[in-house]
Amino acid sequence: MNYPKTRVQADKAGDTGACSLIAISLTTRIPYDQVRARCVEAGVWDDKRGRWPKGAFKYRNVWHEMLKLFPEIDFDGVVLNPRRGRSRVSFTTIGRMFPRGNYIIRSRNHAAALIDGKVEDWSEGRRNIAWEVFPVTPGDTYYR
Repeated sequence: MNYPKTRVQADKAGDTGACSLIAISLTTRIPYDQVRARCVEAGVWDDKRGRWPKGAFKYRNVWHEMLKLFPEIDFDGVVLNPRRGRSRVSFTTIGRMFPRGNYIIRSRNHAAALIDGKVEDWSEGRRNIAWEVFPVTPGDTYYR
């Protein structure tokens, strides 16, 4: 699966601002609808609005709660936290730093998938600044 196909699935579901769900789906190889269902069930995605619950950004841990729903994501294994020690690292630079493996990159208001050094996102080539990078061990449940 790739970004354009997963983005179409998000659009069909009426989801806006679904970058985190798309990144989780692409890196874990879990179908988008299953990722969405798991997040809705846990209360970290608003099914009716098709986006984060109201007031979610007041609580920074909502993003972390979403990641903890997926055991494929090594939540404790943050490989880079540029805000602590290294500043101004772009998504593209992260791609060069990690040429192999699957990662989720988080910035201030965005998330993207990094698969084998390629940023799978609409923002590819732009200068989004990374805040956190999480390693992901994809399952065999999804095809590329």
